[in-house]
Amino acid sequence: KKLKVATHETKKQATELNLKYDNESASLYWQSNENGFINLCIHNINGMVLHKYKLFADQKGIGFKESLIPGIYIAVFADQDHNIYTGKFVVSR
Repeated sequence: KKLKVATHETKKQATELNLKYDNESASLYWQSNENGFINLCIHNINGMVLHKYKLFADQKGIGFKESLIPGIYIAVFADQDHNIYTGKFVVSR
């Protein structure tokens, strides 16, 4: 008898999400190999949602009307297929 070996290949590679927060202009910029984000939520370190935004498919940054106090924040992006992508950014003054 021959031994059959099952292989598992991932259908989708992990998404890299690079975030940069510009403290002077209160803007968050991102780079990703994914396109088509539709929602962005900003959470504080305790998980509380602070801001929610609808995004354009090709948008790569957003300016905050509200200034964020110094601290650690989590950006949670969602695409049209309901996939979730997260990244951490730090605000310092």
